[in-house]
Amino acid sequence: DPRVEDYFMMSAFWPSAVICMGYVYLVVWGLPKFMENRKPMQLREIMLVYNFLMVVLS
Repeated sequence: DPRVEDYFMMSAFWPSAVICMGYVYLVVWGLPKFMENRKPMQLREIMLVYNFLMVVLS
């Protein structure tokens, strides 16, 4: 579409394809490899505050 040729990353197919392939690579291989020797994060307190705020706001 000629109306969007000047938009960021819309002039060609390749920039979007590279970003999508990079995302899949990170999710499937990169991040699991990075996290394999790390302890799980403890989010109990953060989740309690978040849940309380969601109840109050709703």
